[in-house]
Amino acid sequence: MSIRSTARALLLCLAPALALAPTATAQYQAAGKVTWGFDVTTSGDDVVWTSPTSVDPGATEFNSVYQLDLVEVTWAFSFLTGTLDVTDQIPPEQSQGGGASVGPAPITLLSATLVTPAPPEPPSVAADVHIGLDAGGFGSFSATNVTLGSVSVDTGLFGLVDVTITSIRVKGSLSMHATWLDLGASLAGSAGAPQLTPSGSLEANSDGQLELTNAAPDTGAFFVLSGTLLAAPFKGGLLIPFPDVFIGLPTDGAGALSVPFTWPAGIPSRAALYMQVWVPDAGGPKGFAASNGVAGLTP
Repeated sequence: MSIRSTARALLLCLAPALALAPTATAQYQAAGKVTWGFDVTTSGDDVVWTSPTSVDPGATEFNSVYQLDLVEVTWAFSFLTGTLDVTDQIPPEQSQGGGASVGPAPITLLSATLVTPAPPEPPSVAADVHIGLDAGGFGSFSATNVTLGSVSVDTGLFGLVDVTITSIRVKGSLSMHATWLDLGASLAGSAGAPQLTPSGSLEANSDGQLELTNAAPDTGAFFVLSGTLLAAPFKGGLLIPFPDVFIGLPTDGAGALSVPFTWPAGIPSRAALYMQVWVPDAGGPKGFAASNGVAGLTP
């Protein structure tokens, strides 16, 4: 059986427990997935929006999506005023994006100058736009160095004329998922402290990876997984997950091991998966070394 198949079987065995387990403990409630909406208007001044809530800024991986749903200008000509939707003039690669980002915060999802029309035409609207997560785990949007020019509009009464843009409105959303947390508690062995680094969004049927490094070479590495946090003394260290499911896989000659996995469907939102790797190692205080514990929070 391949390592991927073994990991899949392991997760399928654990899935019923994860489905029935309580949501993440209060200590990790700031993780999980949060979606914020923002709606800002400026007449040329710098504008900054900060989300009302936060996610855990210390996560080792964030998965995010942002979307600019509306970019609209207000114009004036003589006694006439109106609005013009220019959302479709924003390049798709700037109007939406996201993906996986390495933590901890702060992280930047978009840092670009949005300008319409494109150079060399004189700009009707331009601004330096930043979307991301600040050091405290709060979502952020800012538009600075705002330029408001003119645009040709069919006013009806006066026909097609150049009108003055008096303000710009940007409306959108930002979803942020603090997916993986490092719980520490590694126990050093002959090669030092083993390091467990997870990745993946934990969306249903999505792929992920577990990377073990700095473990003893050419030996068995015992992955311990649970939906329950234990954090109990064990073999001179701290056993982070309750030992619901565990399996041994071999490290290579460098003391490393890579475990690809596919996250199963049917796991509820905000379920927690706790993991740690224990490795037989004569250099450990009681014959074992242990990796750091990690927690994965479903979106």
